[in-house]
Amino acid sequence: MDPRVVRSVACVVFTLSVGGCARVAASVVTQDEFAKLTTGMTLEQVQDVVGAAPVEAGKAQRSDGKLEERFGWTNADGSSAGIVLLDGKLVEKSSEGLE
Repeated sequence: MDPRVVRSVACVVFTLSVGGCARVAASVVTQDEFAKLTTGMTLEQVQDVVGAAPVEAGKAQRSDGKLEERFGWTNADGSSAGIVLLDGKLVEKSSEGLE
């Protein structure tokens, strides 16, 4: 199977699963904030844009030695956003139902 398809599916599953582990607030992250997140940002830069700290959803040392970290936010309406950092830099983002 194409690795990009696998990664995309994993990212969607991750975003949907964040809802079960994140604290819920009226509006933690909006679509406008999410759209401002760009590849290469640090976690601190992401938090500055979103205005709220995310919940850590996972951390793993990859076989190539790089640290992969997953974080997410969930809003009260069930919408959510997730990010993946590789060695401290944003490499992937996904969202579900943001307004």
